[in-house]
Amino acid sequence: MKNALMLVTIVLLCGPILMAQGDDGIARASLKGLSGVTVVIEDIRPDAIQDGLSKEEIQTDVGLRLRMAGIKVGDAKASSLLAAGSFGMLMVTVNTLKHSQTEIYAYAVDIDLQQNVTLVRDTQIKIFASTWSFGNTGMVGASHLSSVRDDVKDGVDKFINSWLSVNPKH
Repeated sequence: MKNALMLVTIVLLCGPILMAQGDDGIARASLKGLSGVTVVIEDIRPDAIQDGLSKEEIQTDVGLRLRMAGIKVGDAKASSLLAAGSFGMLMVTVNTLKHSQTEIYAYAVDIDLQQNVTLVRDTQIKIFASTWSFGNTGMVGASHLSSVRDDVKDGVDKFINSWLSVNPKH
């Protein structure tokens, strides 16, 4: 019971921090002119895979939503598009922590758009940095872990809305 209480505390404390990140005017403005993204889904813990959370299903969910919104989706080998700055990299991370006795997962969904940026003080320095982000946390029973995909979809929809707000369809 003590561990379950600790999980709840972590989720409640971290949730507001994660959700306070980057979908403000500057983050949205950084998406202007971005023609597409390469989607990277970070690895998922083995226990979460065993309980029904699939990296492949998340990849399909994200790619489908982006394409339906008219955002081009490139593969991870589209380095020339990334280097040229016309594409960004949409990083999707789902972190999970399973409480073995209660079969409850605490989870955090993090979606970051990373793209090439140039330092103002030295325009010769170009780095890859996060310019837009979404985060959410929650708890779910192991038998319903696949529902975490809904939080990923919500985050992708927020990205799409931000992208469309500065790249309207013609």
